[in-house]
Amino acid sequence: GESRTKSKPKRRAAIPRLRLPFRLINRTMGPWARNSFSLSPEELLGQVSRRSGLSDYGAPDFRDPLARLLEEPRQNRDYHLLGRYRLHHEVRRLLRTRLRLYDLIKRHPEIENQTIESPIFVMGLPGSGSEDVHQLLSQHPALRSLPAWEAREPLPRTVAAEPDLDIK
Repeated sequence: GESRTKSKPKRRAAIPRLRLPFRLINRTMGPWARNSFSLSPEELLGQVSRRSGLSDYGAPDFRDPLARLLEEPRQNRDYHLLGRYRLHHEVRRLLRTRLRLYDLIKRHPEIENQTIESPIFVMGLPGSGSEDVHQLLSQHPALRSLPAWEAREPLPRTVAAEPDLDIK
């Protein structure tokens, strides 16, 4: 026979709500934040292009994932102001790096012919000693370590007059 047990519909995980003071701040400052820190992919691409003076982002295959990344925060009216601000600036920084990378490769195509042999990646949970291993390896004269500042900003400005994107 047939089983007469009904399966319960799966509940979606509840999105945690902000505390009342933050909801009030979001409600009053939300329109200003949405206007000041746009999460529209096209607006971000345009802003970064105008400010950097560069326009070649390379293959357009990154645009759909970018739109998906920004879709929920852009449509969620309760998205936290600080989250919107950080996401806006982080996406601009990454887009700027992409523009600079494609510009650099265009000016120096020989870069793509370089090979990196036997890279060493140091990874570990906090407190596991990975930082100590990284520091130890960085002392070796034949190895080059990646400083944190270079990981954050890998390519220098292409034009001395290019403004800093973090300053509006």
